[in-house]
Order: sequence, then structure tokens, then C-alpha cells
Amino acid sequence: MRKQSIWNYWAPRYERLWAQHFSLGPARKLITEYIQKEGLQPSNILDIGCGVGQLVSDLSTAWPETRITGADTSLAMIGTARKNHSGLNIRYLNVPIEEVSDQEKFDIIVSTHSLPYFPDKQRALQNMYQLLNPGGRVLIIHTNADGWYDRFWHFFVKLTTSKAEFFPTHELKTMIENAGFMSGTICSIDKYFFIPTINMVEGIKDN
Repeated sequence: MRKQSIWNYWAPRYERLWAQHFSLGPARKLITEYIQKEGLQPSNILDIGCGVGQLVSDLSTAWPETRITGADTSLAMIGTARKNHSGLNIRYLNVPIEEVSDQEKFDIIVSTHSLPYFPDKQRALQNMYQLLNPGGRVLIIHTNADGWYDRFWHFFVKLTTSKAEFFPTHELKTMIENAGFMSGTICSIDKYFFIPTINMVEGIKDN
């Protein structure tokens, strides 16, 4: 109950959080710029744990011909996303990763700051693998537990959100590999010295 109620509470306030400037916004920017830098032309992108749809909107603007799907378990988050970040090439699903239909495959799956809140992270990554087209990529970003300062920050984050499990970058890389992916790029958000470690870890599905 707390998990849903806390995210429903934050939904109308989410875009005003201080973390938008220091971590959430830079994470979205990194995802978009990385896809552009790699020269990828996805026809279908899935954002798991899309929240209020900010990254969905950014992706829709950058790739107007691409179908962008945002999925989240919080009904209030999805409601806010539909209200503020809709578009002709956007759709939203109020479902967990396990309930996204595998009848539709994706070229890219992104997850920013949401994996620590999934109840079964390894299964979630395996579901992402199954939902990807051959050669597809998963891009995972969250604050990592790479040192004592990171763990100090996580203590305060957990006071304002639902139960979460943060882990070091090397553990996330291993989890992605255990889900069947080949290891891809690891790159960091390195904008402010006082924020915890935030890395993007990529997994690539075999052709």
C-alpha cells in the first residue's frame, strides 16, 4: 500500500522536485544524447517506470516517427503523464514490466531511476530481454551504491519514497549479463560533485 500511495502522492509534485535539476533531468538528457550519438533509429521504444512521462516526451520529440510507450504501476503517475506529456506517437500503460505484452517487440528499453523499486529486479531484466527485438538495447540508469557517500544519500532517498534496493555498478552489469544481454557501454552523469554516483549501464541482445 505504501509503495503505490507514496508515488501517487508525488505524481502532481514530481516535476517540481529538486532532483529534477541534479539527477532526473541529466539522466533523461544522457539517454537521448546516447541514442543519438550511437546513430540508432528505433521504431519502437519502451520506458519502464516512466513516472510522469518526461523522458517519454523527450524521446517523442527527438524521434517523432517512433512509437514511444511509457509503463508505470502508479495510476496517478500515468494520469499525470497522459495529461502533461501526450502525443500522437505516445501511449501509456498502467502495468508492471511483467504485464507488458510480448506480442509487441521493442528496439530500445529504457529505465531511469526505477529499477531499485522493482520487487524482482532479475526477473524484470529477463522480461526486458524477452521484449526486445534481436540487436535491441536496454539502457538502465539509477543512483549506484559505489561508495559510502552513495549509501549515505540512499538513506535519505528511502525516507521519501518506497522500499528500494540500490547496488554497485558492477553488480548491475552482472545482473544485466545474467539476464542474457551482452555488456555494452557504461557512462556516468558527472555534473555536480555533491550528488551520488549515477551511471548508465547498457545491455545488448544478440542478433
